[in-house]
Amino acid sequence: MPQRRLTFYENRLNPQRDGYFPVPTPANHPELLRNEDRKLWLRTEEIFEFLKAGRFEHLQEILSIYHSARDGLLRATICTLLGDAATFDCFQQMREDLERMQRAARETRTQDAMYDYRDMALDFCDAFATWGLLDAVPVIVDHYLTLRSNKVTDIRLFPALLSTIMEREVSIISTEPPDDGLEEYLGLILQRHEALCSQYEGGNILLFQGKQSGVKSYANILAHDMDEAWHLKLELRRRFEASTGIDCHDMYVDKVFQPLAAARIAEALLNSPEAAKYKEGVRYFFGHEIPD
Repeated sequence: MPQRRLTFYENRLNPQRDGYFPVPTPANHPELLRNEDRKLWLRTEEIFEFLKAGRFEHLQEILSIYHSARDGLLRATICTLLGDAATFDCFQQMREDLERMQRAARETRTQDAMYDYRDMALDFCDAFATWGLLDAVPVIVDHYLTLRSNKVTDIRLFPALLSTIMEREVSIISTEPPDDGLEEYLGLILQRHEALCSQYEGGNILLFQGKQSGVKSYANILAHDMDEAWHLKLELRRRFEASTGIDCHDMYVDKVFQPLAAARIAEALLNSPEAAKYKEGVRYFFGHEIPD
């Protein structure tokens, strides 16, 4: 018996469940009624529907909701959405907001300020990595080093984000180095970043696993080349589904990845006339080109 579809509030864009295809959340949902951010959740869901229709002018409002929200799950859901749908201007605003938070944390140096900064840095840098801009690599490194130098814990996601952008085969870049290996680690990142900048003639390029990203690239990996991307299967389902607006619910059954179903869905797009509209190096959300 198939599982019932979760609501937007229950699912939170989780790619192991209903991803970008939840059912609407009733305003009287019992759990939501007890949530202090109830109105912000419902407004976020409304903006989600606007973005699916290509109405990207609502991005600034959803970023404002992020800063107003107290519910960490709402903030994480918003950053998932921003990673897939934000414009260049929105990402630039996110970078500026995060830098202000970084300066405030450095000035106060209190534990609460540092951990609030860490939470925003994890959310925003995850969105930057989904964006995939090569020029975002030094930004992610800078926030990682600020947190590490201040002995902030639970920051192991940052190396994984750098790896997702820059390398096809997972290397030591993907894991935190020991203190005595930090200098060598940073040298490897710089070397890889410089090599990619040379290859693509600058940092204004969108990458996934060290190659130019795009809908057809995601589809080809899902259909033919999962061996070296198995660890990114959640990421691939999310990116492909968000970009195309194709329901990829069948890619997961009971939270277990279904490679044959994933290949079938991806191959169907590649063999359809719809594939011709997707340009490599260009981002889309539900088939709408994101205005960058």
